Amino acid sequence: MLITIWRNYSYVILLMGLAVAMSSIALIKLGAGEAQQEITVKEGDSLWKIAQELSEDYDMSTQAIVEWVTQKNNLATDIIKPGESLIIPGGNRVLLNNADYELASGTE
Repeated sequence: MLITIWRNYSYVILLMGLAVAMSSIALIKLGAGEAQQEITVKEGDSLWKIAQELSEDYDMSTQAIVEWVTQKNNLATDIIKPGESLIIPGGNRVLLNNADYELASGTE
């Protein structure tokens, strides 16, 4: 009976196995990606201020975060301007306000 099933459906079995394997590989690669998020620079923000707040939540120094952000955003200097979008390390969503920086990730 198994031989009959294999003869009739071997291509389906192989294609399903291949689909499962490829999906698993894609999910593993997707999960291994570096977590990052995008913010918009507000009036009064500086790269060092933002990095200082982020360094409290991540196991990175302020200097390391400044270097990371500079590299990921292809910045020539650490000077940023209001309205500019920056990629920073982190989760899904960030809320930044001028008085004090608060990080919020995920959904309610």
